Parts: sequence; structure tokens; C-alpha cells
Amino acid sequence: MFKNKYLIVGLIVVGILALGLMTFVSWQQKIAVGSIKPVKLQWWGVWEQPDVMSKMIKSYQRNHPLVTIEYRGFLAEEYQEKLLKAWAVDQGPDIFMIPNTWMPEYANQYLTPMPAEMEVPAREIKGTLRKQTVDSLKRYAGYSTKDIRDRFMDVVYQDTVINDAVYGLPLSVDTMVLYYNRALLQANGIAEPATDWTELLRQAQQISQLNEQDEFVQSAIALGTTENIPNAFDIVSLLMLQNGITPGTASGASFANDPRTAEVLSFYQAFARSDTTAYSWNDKLGNALDVFTAGRLAYFLGYQYHDPLISTSNPKLDYDVIPVPTNEGATKEVTYANYWLNVVAKKSKNKSVAWQAVWEMTQGDMVKTYLTDTGKTTALRSLVREQQEDQRLAPFAKNLLQAQSWYRGYNYALAQQYFYEMLAATNKASDEKAIEAEIRKGQNQINQTYKAQPLFSN
Repeated sequence: MFKNKYLIVGLIVVGILALGLMTFVSWQQKIAVGSIKPVKLQWWGVWEQPDVMSKMIKSYQRNHPLVTIEYRGFLAEEYQEKLLKAWAVDQGPDIFMIPNTWMPEYANQYLTPMPAEMEVPAREIKGTLRKQTVDSLKRYAGYSTKDIRDRFMDVVYQDTVINDAVYGLPLSVDTMVLYYNRALLQANGIAEPATDWTELLRQAQQISQLNEQDEFVQSAIALGTTENIPNAFDIVSLLMLQNGITPGTASGASFANDPRTAEVLSFYQAFARSDTTAYSWNDKLGNALDVFTAGRLAYFLGYQYHDPLISTSNPKLDYDVIPVPTNEGATKEVTYANYWLNVVAKKSKNKSVAWQAVWEMTQGDMVKTYLTDTGKTTALRSLVREQQEDQRLAPFAKNLLQAQSWYRGYNYALAQQYFYEMLAATNKASDEKAIEAEIRKGQNQINQTYKAQPLFSN
């Protein structure tokens, strides 16, 4: 009997203590909710579709309800000025996008690298019997440089790792391809597009036609000039890489050190020389993309981002895409990369959260949804095979693992200007010695841009 009394009293005491503990925990959790300040991030970029970005941001915010992200898109021609003006008054985005060729000049002044650990405000539901909402700081490990090498394309590692730190992550990587006008080839008795440069040279004689005023009625390919060929710098760089030339590294330009550079420049320029059998192009023609879209150019070297521009401009154009031509008999295929990186501003007040957002949105299901919605090619090794087996993406994805780029100085625009001036000068040079001198001069000028320079001065 006494035992039963003690048992009842004990149960009552335990019940009171349990109720008190639950009340205390509940009180603590309710206090915790709202104790962590929400974070607002600004994300700036160019070219991205607003609906795609909105979808990605909403997906991220479902996982992180205490983080709000606002995306702003700008025109390409105004973008850099908008960034510089914002930073001049200590404003601007937390996250923004830059071309891979801008990385060193921006990393030097305006970027913060990915931290080893990132903290993000999190709101979670905890408890089994009694569900409670709890605010906390959730920790994530940042990428090491080895992670970048293992997860992303080689070109991403080369472009984003500076002094053993990671400065940017891409949503996708674009690579150069060869667009061809199927109807124009067939009209000239050509059954299949050229897959190597030797065959393309043969076809150029068959396709390119001049009228009585020596004006092109139709052309084989846009090569040889600079001002009316989009990405001429990339095309010549690709030709160098295909011929085993190292155009440059993070330490400086080096193409003048290889005697084959003169041969590559001569090959490129031959397509715009009226005294050669390759003659297919000149500086009197319009922009190469426009000429191709109009149906008067058989081949156009471009990127995946050109595809919607072509189809929108001329829906009736019968065209297709294949990988870039190789050297005849080449055992290794190479292509050129052109893409944008998501980076975090040095002046951001929420660097850790901003980097975690970039980290999360460039991997897993989130980036797969982005790639599906945009039709772009991946930057992740894990998705390459899947895209190579996709009929629509295969031509763009085939050589992703072989994609390269080379300029890593501090002023891409100026380096490109010097490169084009070198092309013009070598084209006018009278002999081999003069050509070599102009190539050396061009390299020396470009190497001046490897010295850190301020993008903006007060």
C-alpha cells in the first residue's frame, strides 16, 4: 500500500518536472525564433532570363527562408560602368556575374574568396512529439581547390583558383562550335559539313562567290578580320591551341616564343586575302553573325549563346551545329571556353551567406533545373555524359572536357586591342622577320596588362 502511494507521488513529481521542462524548452524555442536577423542579398548579372533566375531564387529561399535574394539584370554595354559607380559610393551587389576573362582584374580589387566555412541563418522544425520552430546558424564547408579540380571542368579550375583560393563558380560553361547552313552547302553540291580545316579550305573554293564588283554574294566562313567577326580573339586563340601553342598562362603571354604562331596567323588571315584560294571574307562585309543569319554564310564559329539569336532572327534558316573543325588527322580535339562566373563582392556585408548561396545554386538539383530551363551546357563533370547523350546538347557538350582559355592578365579589353593590332600589323608585314617582330611586339604589349591596375580611381 505504501509502495503504491510512493509510486503515485513519484509519477506526479516526474509529470510536473516533465511539464516544466517542456514549458521551459518551448519558451526557449519561442525566444529563439526571430533572434537571428534575416539577410538580404543583391545579385547582379547580364543575359540571364528573369523567370529562370526567379525560379532558382525561390527554390533557394525555400531552403533558407531567412535569406532574401533580389536579382537585377543589366545590358552588357552598361554593366561594368554600373558596377564601378556603385562601388565608388560603397554600394553594389553582394553577388555578381563576370566573364571568365575578367577574373584577375576583379579578384585583385573587388572580390572576396570562398571561405573554408560558411554560416547561413536557418529556420528549422525540430522535435518529435511537440514540433517547434527554431532559428539557428547552419554551417557549410566551402570548396577546397581540389574540390574545384575534381567537380568542375579544368578550365574552371584554371580561371577561378588564384593563390590557392577559389574566387568564383559558374552555373554553366559555353564552348565554341561550328554552325553551318545546311541549305547553302547542299546548293553547292556539298553533302556533309567540314570536320577539319583541310576540308573546309577545299569547300571555301566551292562556296565563296563574288559578283562583277568583287563583292561577296555568298561566303564559306568568316575568318581573317577582327572588327566584323564576333570572338575573333577566341578563334585565333583556338587555332593556336589546336596547333600545340601555349598562348599564355597566369604569368604572361607566351605565343611569340613558338615559331608556329606565324603560321597560325597566316592561316587565319588567308581567308581575308583576295590573292588566296581560301578568300571568303573581308572587312566590307557586315557582322558575321548577321551574314550567317541572313543565309549568305555557310559556316559561323560561335557559341551556344548564339543559337537562340540565330533561330529568333531567322526562324526559317536551315542550320545545324557540330564541334569546331580540327587539324586533319588530329588525335586530340580542343575547343575554346567562354562563360560567366558568380563571384562575391569584397564590400558585401554578408560575404558568408552570399558565398553559400553561390555554392548551393551551382550544384545538385538546383543547377540541373537551371540547365534544363536554359538549355545550357554544364560546368560540372558529373553532368557531362548525360548532356553528351542528349541529341540537342551533344554538339555543344562533346568537347566540354577539352575546353580551354588563356588570358589571365588584368585588362582583357586592352589585351584584346593589342592582339588585334598585332594581327593587322603582321598582315601588312613584308617578310618573315617583320612578322616575327610584330608578334614579339604584340606579346610585349599584352604582357604589360599583367601588371595589376585599378579599374576605378576616385
